[in-house]
Amino acid sequence: MGSGGRARLLTHRHKRCNPDCVGEASERALIGQVVERLTRKNPTVPQETVATLVNAAHARFDQSKVRDFVPLLVERRAKVLLAKLGADLIDTPAIEAG
Repeated sequence: MGSGGRARLLTHRHKRCNPDCVGEASERALIGQVVERLTRKNPTVPQETVATLVNAAHARFDQSKVRDFVPLLVERRAKVLLAKLGADLIDTPAIEAG
């Protein structure tokens, strides 16, 4: 496979990479694993919230041409977002009934 084939496998939403290309499918699977892993590590956070944070982190890399490390970077960013979410929840005073 020439460099053109390699570029096609490593790019995401690039004009040479159709939605069914191997690289994009693999990246989606890895991002799904990030959601699962972070959901297990943060059992008090709903999976939908984790998925939203992971998707927000993933969106930051939409224009990146090299895709090899995107899942790792997404996981790191999502961890930061989850930590901020946890800090916000701790700092928010409880609403008392009555």
